[in-house]
Order: sequence, then structure tokens, then C-alpha cells
Amino acid sequence: MMLAEMIENNKLEIFFQPIVSIKNKKVFAFEALLRGYDDEGQILSPVWLFDQARQEGLSLILDQLAHMKAIEKFKNYFDKNEKLLLFLNFESSSIDRDFDIKPCVIEDKLNELGIPFKNIVIEVKEDEIYNIGYLKDFCQYYKKLGFNIALDDFGTGNSSFDRLSVIAPSIVKIDRSIVSNIHNNYINTEILKAISKMCEKIGALVMAEGVESHEEVLECMNGGIDIYQGYWFARASRLFSGSDRIQQKIIDLSKDFFENRDRINESKANIFEQANDITNKFLNVCMSIEKDKKKKLTELINNEKNVEAVYMIDAKTSRQIGKTIMNVEPCGFYEPSIEGEDHSLKEYVYMVDISRHSSYITGQYISGASGNMCRTFSKKLILNEKEIIFCVDVYEKEKSIKICA
Repeated sequence: MMLAEMIENNKLEIFFQPIVSIKNKKVFAFEALLRGYDDEGQILSPVWLFDQARQEGLSLILDQLAHMKAIEKFKNYFDKNEKLLLFLNFESSSIDRDFDIKPCVIEDKLNELGIPFKNIVIEVKEDEIYNIGYLKDFCQYYKKLGFNIALDDFGTGNSSFDRLSVIAPSIVKIDRSIVSNIHNNYINTEILKAISKMCEKIGALVMAEGVESHEEVLECMNGGIDIYQGYWFARASRLFSGSDRIQQKIIDLSKDFFENRDRINESKANIFEQANDITNKFLNVCMSIEKDKKKKLTELINNEKNVEAVYMIDAKTSRQIGKTIMNVEPCGFYEPSIEGEDHSLKEYVYMVDISRHSSYITGQYISGASGNMCRTFSKKLILNEKEIIFCVDVYEKEKSIKICA
């Protein structure tokens, strides 16, 4: 079937997929998705539609038709809730050309139906657009009118971080390739967190698209993501009527999220208690009159679960006193710090100075001694009439990344 024939016979329809805000506990937007039907009434692949449009030279016409149908359908939802947003996809070929700055059909249609431009989010796939000048002109034109700009599928293909400064999007949609199975992928978890923090700094909301499981959403929530789109909440449909079901999903998520937070806090408290106990044991050995203290200290650390290293730092000079006692083998180019090494810019040194209880525990980071993900517990104390900072590196084996084979 030819696309031109489908357009003429009105065999194209808009489906809406809800976009959910967890914090606000509601559907706050819809993405408009074009669907087509064959002669038997079966839904055709969207990929086929747009490939066919390119073959028939109808890409721009199909794009505009999809926008008109979406806006007309959105009007019914907007009349019930004027805070709703509508996400519209723009064909990359309509952007990757000399942009003709003049009123477009969507502006006329929105004015006709009384829908403010601020309720529309224009999605662009910047990795498919080669002329950055055209991309900049396009985004600036619509932003000046009051439209919102979203970057689609960020983190895949040829996505470029430097284009964030050119586009200055309102929303960044993290691609499914990063979100998929993220609860079992530590690297993707950290990538997501980094994108989330970066977007927060530049004033852009972050959305995880393509979420398909409860666990994926929970992990994204831990990474600071609030906005979601995907099958797990709801599939795209002709008419949306799933608010109650989504509300219940959000309630279940919230419960599990806070329970998970409690477990994380409990785990961190246990690490703190374990490291503090080790510190006291080491201190007792150091202050004892027994011989061969180094041997006893080594035996002590070897008996401690999840402890990889201990070392002492001069509190006044921030330089290490003696060697690092290791409980694991260094990996690759990683190696333990040595006597006299300057630790003044290490978090566990400068933060313990301002700690109310003269003790501190870091977040997870890559240990320079072993390459494992670890936390460092530090405590300021007096040893042999000298103020020192005693440090214990603790790692959770099940969460560590194996750097070396």
C-alpha cells in the first residue's frame, strides 16, 4: 500500500502514551504517536510509515498531518486539564535544512483551538541532525514563541553533549538503551545519575523513556529521575483511561522506594559502625605494650569482612604516617598510598575536620588502592599525644566492579 493512498483514505490515527511524574503523582503529559492501518485494519509499524514517507517524498506532509491530528485530539484532554503537555515529534529532515522562519501550521492550529504554545513540547533527535546551525535556528525560533524543546533518545547513536549548550532543552529524554535492565547494570546506573545531575545544573528536566519494569523505575528514582514514559505505566492507546491504574503503581513505587532508602541508610550505618569498631581495635593494639604490633594489625584487618585497607594520616599536615595495610591485592595501575603522601584534597580528610563528631564516611568511589568501589571511614583521634586521622576503606563485594580479569 502506498502512503499517499493511506493519507487520502484517512487510514492514519494518533495514539497517546502518558508521561508520568512520580513526585506529583499524576500524568502530566502525552506523547503523540502516529499509527497507520493496512487494508485488513491491522496496525502498521511506525518505522514502516516513516520509511515509506521518505521513499514517496512525503516526510514533511506526514509530519504536518501527524501534528494536526495530535493537536486536535489533545484539545479534548486540554479542556479538562489546562496544565497537560503534549509532546510532538518533529521529522529530522524538516530541521536539517535551511529553516524558513515563518508561521507554521501548528501555530495556526494551536491559536485556532486556544491551546497555549507553552503546553507543547517539540521533540528533536539531535543525533540525526547534521547541520548544527539549522538545529540552533529551529530551536531558538520555537523557544522564543514559548514552545518547550525536548531532546529525544539522549545517550544513544551520535548524541553529543556539546549540543546541550546549543539547544538548551527544557527536557532530556534518556534513551531506552540506558534504562533497560538498569537495576542490574552498575555502569548504566552511574551514567544515568551523571546525566541527571548535569541536566539539573543546566535547568533541564530528565525523563526515562521506555521503562518496562518496576525495578527499572525504582533504580531510576534512586538516580534522581522523576518523569517516566513506557509500557510499565501504560502503552500508547486511542483513548487514555488508565489514571487509577497509574496512581496505584505510583503508590506501590513510593512504598518500595522508601523501604529501599531505609535499607541503604541502614547499610551505611552498619558500615560506619563496623569501621568505627575496627578503629577502636587498631587503636588498642597501637597503644598496647605488646611486641610485633604490625603483625597483629595485619591479622586484625585480615579477619575483618569487606575491609580492604587501613592507614593513618597526620591531622596537621594531611600526610600519611607509615604504610597502608592492605587486605586485597591491588589491580592494574592501582596501588596503595605510601608514607608521606599528601591526602589534603581527599574528602575523608577535609570533611572530618568539620564533622561534629570528628568522624566521617564518604559515598562510594573508586579506590585508588585497589580499583574497587569503596567507602572511606575517617576518624580524628589522639595517638601517642599526636592528633591523627585514622582511615578505613570498606567495600561491598556484591556491588564492586571487577576492573581486572
